[in-house]
Amino acid sequence: MLKIGLIGSLSMHARVFAKICNLPDENGEYLFEDVRVSAICGVDDIPDHTKEVALEGEIPAIVQTVEELEDACDAVMVLLRKGEDHIPYGLPFLEKGYPVFFDKPLCRTAEDIEILRKITAEKKCIISGGSVLKYCSTLEEIRRMILNGDLGTVSGATLNHNADIDSIYGGVFFYGSHAVEMMLTLFGYAPVSVQVHVQAHDNFTVTVCYEDKLINLILNNNYNTRFITVYGSKNTITRELDNSDTFEKTMAEFVDRIRKNQTTDSIDHLVKHVEVLAAIEKSIKEKREVRI
Repeated sequence: MLKIGLIGSLSMHARVFAKICNLPDENGEYLFEDVRVSAICGVDDIPDHTKEVALEGEIPAIVQTVEELEDACDAVMVLLRKGEDHIPYGLPFLEKGYPVFFDKPLCRTAEDIEILRKITAEKKCIISGGSVLKYCSTLEEIRRMILNGDLGTVSGATLNHNADIDSIYGGVFFYGSHAVEMMLTLFGYAPVSVQVHVQAHDNFTVTVCYEDKLINLILNNNYNTRFITVYGSKNTITRELDNSDTFEKTMAEFVDRIRKNQTTDSIDHLVKHVEVLAAIEKSIKEKREVRI
């Protein structure tokens, strides 16, 4: 049995990931017969809420310190809302050989990225994480259309999502990471620059310049439904984003890498959204185009 420990219980992601692993579906079948969330450490939460999450997710153990997780699990998911907390909590487990999943944003600073580069160069690490929305089935559909040439030459796209420059959980890094990772997944990991136009802290637009296309990220907390429009020389399409099974796909990717002992040779793609978000943050502050 593969036992997974959770660090953080405040985010709803803790509840969702626990249920995916520990509870059967309506037919009595488990997504993984041999994977369970075995313990949770609510370092970011009040005890009553941690107990509530553990009860709903049928997590058998609540531990008081992250050190106690070492004996209670084989792999760790760092689900803390603030990206700056991810490396301090996850690094000790990577150093001891545990596979680690970092929730979005995967980390927060250039220094964090260098720490991850160093640990992956020194040890055979299994690192996963980031936004669950990069596994959105809508993106898979559009990606196939682009690769098949159904849209012709793609010159740009518009994608909307929630975000808040003033979020207490890291500003634009918190929810903006979803939009950025979806963009990178669909259009590649080589954006050139960003420029932000701000109407309000929760209503702003990011224009992302690639060598051959422009992507507009419309970030507004009033959105209840998310869409993407892709502009091609043959056809322009608009799709509502279907995120109904993204948590299951995220967990499946992490579990599959553990089973295959698929170590992380490069973190370039994993941390690119952090680099883009840092440029977005700088563009907001300096009110100019910023190269990535």
